[in-house]
Amino acid sequence: MAKKQSKSATTQIEADSNVSTKAESDFSPESLPLAIGTLLELNNYSVEYSKKVNGAEIDLVATSKGDPFAPTIYIEATIQYVDNTKYGKDATKFLLVREFDRRAACLSVSSNGFTPDVAERAKASGIVTNLYSELFSSFEKFSPYADHVLGDLTINALLETYEEPLFRDAQGEELATVWLREWKNSSSTKSPWLVVLGEYGTGKTALTQKIQSNWIEDYVKNPAEPIPFRIELRSFTRQFDARSLIHHFLDTNKLGHVPIDFVFHLIRNRRVILVLDGYDEMAQFLNARERRTCLATLAELASAGAKGILTSRPNYFTETEELHVFEALYTSLERNKYHISQIDRLYIAGERSVDELLENYLINKNERYLRDLTPEQTKALVRRKLSSDPAGQEIVIALLNKIFREEVDGTRQ
Repeated sequence: MAKKQSKSATTQIEADSNVSTKAESDFSPESLPLAIGTLLELNNYSVEYSKKVNGAEIDLVATSKGDPFAPTIYIEATIQYVDNTKYGKDATKFLLVREFDRRAACLSVSSNGFTPDVAERAKASGIVTNLYSELFSSFEKFSPYADHVLGDLTINALLETYEEPLFRDAQGEELATVWLREWKNSSSTKSPWLVVLGEYGTGKTALTQKIQSNWIEDYVKNPAEPIPFRIELRSFTRQFDARSLIHHFLDTNKLGHVPIDFVFHLIRNRRVILVLDGYDEMAQFLNARERRTCLATLAELASAGAKGILTSRPNYFTETEELHVFEALYTSLERNKYHISQIDRLYIAGERSVDELLENYLINKNERYLRDLTPEQTKALVRRKLSSDPAGQEIVIALLNKIFREEVDGTRQ
């Protein structure tokens, strides 16, 4: 038993140690200084690049905007694994910097690490050595969440065999992840909410896990990118409001230390994108009034500036019982000539305002339809998943050749 626990613990430690390098491995000599500079600028520093100091060119010089007495930070950035030769060049630059600025904070940042000798020499010289991930963690409140997602063994296993699905609808046919990245990066204020529709089993949840991982990698490499908050709505069996929705996310993603009002500030300014998976799975437990309250919450977030994605099976957005309450209510009252008291009028006015909110931000929404994998995509997926079992591949593919889904247009998929 002890051996099994030790092996499991070792596997987890190795997985955790690879979290920071997964996104860092894609840095280039040009992109790493920009990522560091952006991180500092987002934390109230002004940044200069390639600045000459006493004849030495320093990659970045950062000055605090909020504390005029804080030391200036001088940074050398590299994608190399820093050995004594590389460190010697940087140390010479920092020596010249300290002749110019006695209070200088000197920082060496690498995306690939430092030899033990370098780390020891730097510490003795008062030079701070940081992996980019360590610098990121020291400034960024969401690094525990990023580490958790990028180190998740289940998600990583999914990504190794992921087959790209297609959006196919009136807007055209595109690879879902490619189109979604363009949507994420678009500055358009039209349709801040995107509803991804798809039948059961078309891969809506896998798609949200894929974009969550991809977009967090984007965020780690460039903190100016929005960070995705992926929330599984199937966890909610009762109606929610905005605060309970975000509290649930923070509490279950190692972010209990982050103030909720700060998160709402980021949501309103689109530094956070909400990815809400499984509206239909939540809605089946709620009555029409409760579903309406949840939808109104999402519409209110959108009206305040939030950008987000909602996934669902199609039928939960073709039914309109919770989407047009005012129209049905007012028509009924008018038809039957009921006396409408002042309290009734206030209630009707409230329902009308909710209807208008839903109309503007959910009914008139951007909508994409996720389709089943094609036969060729399905076979490619099976072969990757069963790469070590050729006989199993043929058995599964033979079974799949006999299975079809009837599409709306009458075709068999």
